[in-house]
Amino acid sequence: MAARSLLVTMIVRDAGLRSALVVRLSESFDLLTAARWDAGLAARALVRAPAVLVIDEQALVEDAFSWVELLAGDHGFARIVVITADAPANPEPQLVMQVDRETAMAGLPQIFSDLTALS
Repeated sequence: MAARSLLVTMIVRDAGLRSALVVRLSESFDLLTAARWDAGLAARALVRAPAVLVIDEQALVEDAFSWVELLAGDHGFARIVVITADAPANPEPQLVMQVDRETAMAGLPQIFSDLTALS
């Protein structure tokens, strides 16, 4: 049986950044993208594992209550990555991480590298 590719669910409000990330990440990962979070999206994202969630600061701020609910529950994501303007350089892998907006194109594949061995 062939190994499953990592599923990356992206909630990125900036259409330009979302499109650029799709082009970059679709070479190596399965993608599910949206501008907004909803329960149906969560169900589609978690149909299979491993799955990661990538969100940007704008999405967090605009719908903070939904994100708190997601993180408080059994979300099932192997990793949650927040695209931000001031992320720390070279973070250690953990459940919730930050990646700098300016380096997201190169940084996301590196952040997922330890998870791809699981797929």
